[in-house]
Amino acid sequence: MSALVQIVIKPQQQEDLEFIYRLGLQKAKLNPNEVIDWRIRKRSLDARKASIKLNVQLEFWKVGEVREVAQAWRAKTVNPEKKVAIIGAGPAGLYAALRAIEAGITPVVFERGKDVRARRRDLAAINKAQTVNPESNYCFGEGGAGTYSDGKLYTRSKKRGNVLKALEWLVHFGASDDILVEAHPHIGTNKLPAIITAMREAVIAYGGAVHFNAKLTDIKIENNSIKGLEINGDTWHDFSEVVLATGHSARDIFYLLHKKRGHYSCQTFCAWGSCRTHPRINKRHSIPWRPPKSIPPSGVLRFGRTGKRNGCLFILHVSGWDYCPMCYRSRRSGHQWLESKQAKQSLCQLRYCGECCSRRLA
Repeated sequence: MSALVQIVIKPQQQEDLEFIYRLGLQKAKLNPNEVIDWRIRKRSLDARKASIKLNVQLEFWKVGEVREVAQAWRAKTVNPEKKVAIIGAGPAGLYAALRAIEAGITPVVFERGKDVRARRRDLAAINKAQTVNPESNYCFGEGGAGTYSDGKLYTRSKKRGNVLKALEWLVHFGASDDILVEAHPHIGTNKLPAIITAMREAVIAYGGAVHFNAKLTDIKIENNSIKGLEINGDTWHDFSEVVLATGHSARDIFYLLHKKRGHYSCQTFCAWGSCRTHPRINKRHSIPWRPPKSIPPSGVLRFGRTGKRNGCLFILHVSGWDYCPMCYRSRRSGHQWLESKQAKQSLCQLRYCGECCSRRLA
């Protein structure tokens, strides 16, 4: 069984692998001839005090032990007669399609929005002209909501299972292997579109299909079994197996399920993230010099509770523009804005436009 050891180093020492290796051996009380392999397993920045440090977890394999192999994505020859419809090309939809190929099933993905490259024009229209395409925006489109909000890959949840396989798949499709090590990994909006494109191309190359501007509008149910899907209100496709990976923003899907009297449950909160980056050193470390590159930028996560609702409720900030989390109206558009009493008490200072605030508090 491999040996784990925790060491503390300075940020400028993180590139000196020989120093890290020998410090780890000393801490683990091992001799170099007893070790056949090693790696940095986890790395986190601790800036709670004036002296910034890095907490590094090392893993050593002794002679006779076998190092675990990365869980890379492995494609199989799919059965064209066995298909599954996947509604949504966000994180859940893309991973469902890749997992289907691993199982030899042909995935057919229907995404209501545009591909990850074409989404940029619709996002530019939101920022510049406050014009929202209801089918292609920050919520809808290939890659999902996280594609253009820094691509964060961590959560505060402790009951999340083993996420290593998901991270290793991202590395397989082009992400930096640093995400396997960092305590708060993220890919970055500038790199994530290329990775998502590689995932889509892999799905198509191994027999799957991905359709954009394809919105689920109806479901055919007979004898408590799904028989077909209506796309864009005019085309029917025969499917008996369906994966709904629509995310929390596709309210029309919930209305459709309610209309079909489907049995389902939804989350008790609506989460909106705010993508921000603060300088490498905060006020606690305010000194008249530019921080070195060895100290990375840190993300800010703000959260709070509104009324009896559990979870996080954020306001969306895009290039200095504020948007209502419910209808996407811009604060600068002259529309009336209100702040609920509960929001003022929360950390996130959630703001709704007047119409949505009145409806939400009703």
